[in-house]
Amino acid sequence: MKLTKLFFTALVILFAQQVYAQSSPYFTGGYIDAYGSKTVDQDPNSSQNTNNKSLSQYGTSVFLGRRLNAHWRAGINLQYAYRKRVNYWNLAIYSTDSTLALAQTTTRTQTAGLGLFAYYLINPDNQLVFYLYPTIKYAKNKRETQKINSTVLPLYEASSQKGSTVTAALRLGALYRLSPRWELFANVASIYFSHSSTREILQSGEKSEPITTNQFSGTFFPANIQLGALFHF
Repeated sequence: MKLTKLFFTALVILFAQQVYAQSSPYFTGGYIDAYGSKTVDQDPNSSQNTNNKSLSQYGTSVFLGRRLNAHWRAGINLQYAYRKRVNYWNLAIYSTDSTLALAQTTTRTQTAGLGLFAYYLINPDNQLVFYLYPTIKYAKNKRETQKINSTVLPLYEASSQKGSTVTAALRLGALYRLSPRWELFANVASIYFSHSSTREILQSGEKSEPITTNQFSGTFFPANIQLGALFHF
């Protein structure tokens, strides 16, 4: 009787292990995005700072996808990002007038979007996998700008803009398999092209004519890194 119980117990354990080992083609997950930079311009004669620029960006993304074959995965994702840019000018060093304007402009941008993505696993049979990650995203954004002057009127100015952006990007990253169901990944470099259409919100509440811009850029580790996890279900 004991041997029979042990046999069936071992059989149940083996069956559970086989079920656990079967990796589902569907997965969900998300990542956290962090980016920061700072530049300082100095007057060559006095070595005083004339223009300080700082940029910080935080974002998150959640997604649902499916494995198509050993190399390819694809899916859909939701994204949210917050960006803050601060510019500070010190023009007083160019004049004996110590009251010459000091100015600071702070711009805050919020973005929410929906995108399509794909993974191409370069070495899918390894535990540490490198991949390419093409994406395309449509997003709505809102931007608020505040400008503060020390002496020049007006001392305070504010403006608001709303618009939309279409972005195509290609990222490079690495994925580490913790188990058949759990994976950790990091996007460490990206190049992207974006097309934006923006309207300024006037004080009357009306919107200005749209302004379109195109941008091509890239970010690289350690200035930009996206850390996340995948769960296969």
